[in-house]
Amino acid sequence: MSVEIAHSDPEIYAKPWTSKVAGVYTPDTDLIEYVCAENEKDRIHLVGKRSDDSKKAVKLAPDVLSKYVGTYELRAKELTSVDLLELKIALEGGELRLGVADGPKQAMVPLSEVTFTGFGGYVDFGKNEKGETTYVVIRMAEGDFRANRRQD
Repeated sequence: MSVEIAHSDPEIYAKPWTSKVAGVYTPDTDLIEYVCAENEKDRIHLVGKRSDDSKKAVKLAPDVLSKYVGTYELRAKELTSVDLLELKIALEGGELRLGVADGPKQAMVPLSEVTFTGFGGYVDFGKNEKGETTYVVIRMAEGDFRANRRQD
């Protein structure tokens, strides 16, 4: 199953945009209720703000940042009603930016060579045995979620 969502609100977005996500339809099963207030781990109960991380920011060279640019696929069934989210990381204006599909991207603050802020938590880049960046782990209140880099 494929879901395409059109986002259009001139008061918020500079221009309309769409996002596509893939879901898996499983016939003859019961829907399982998801209660997002379980364990009271949602963001509104967390202490701190994004500017706190900015104080700990480090400066990274563009060649280091460029190693992380790409599309990463996040199996997001635990977070959303869809199975696959496409995360796009771009290098714009000397900083990494993270977005979902072709939607707006938010700046990522580097806290070390492999750890950045993003998605209301932290993004850790992981490498394979050859030293190539092959995945990210998104650490947020809801848990840790791995997204594998798509080989284009």
